[in-house]
Amino acid sequence: MYSRSQRGTGRTTKQIKEAPQGAYFVWCNNVLWYPRQLAAKLGREDLNVVGKSWIMGERYYGVDPERIVLDHYIVESTLGGSEKKAYDYFRNYVRAHTRREASS
Repeated sequence: MYSRSQRGTGRTTKQIKEAPQGAYFVWCNNVLWYPRQLAAKLGREDLNVVGKSWIMGERYYGVDPERIVLDHYIVESTLGGSEKKAYDYFRNYVRAHTRREASS
């Protein structure tokens, strides 16, 4: 579970820096100004920063799972209802095709 004490530890920065060229970076919500601003600051304009609705819309079909990076918070947070079901399916899809997921 995510804790406020983890804020500001640089985990998202590390994930953005280490993401493959042209990767999809899945942010924990649909307010994308912060991760897009951070990616630009880090020189990662090549990233496709998308919100969690990208998972709900199943827009990841056809995307190489090696090019999908899940923000650590979306991995650690609790979701409910249809979001949880869609996320679990998505997470299993990514896990089945890659080992790239929230590295500590």
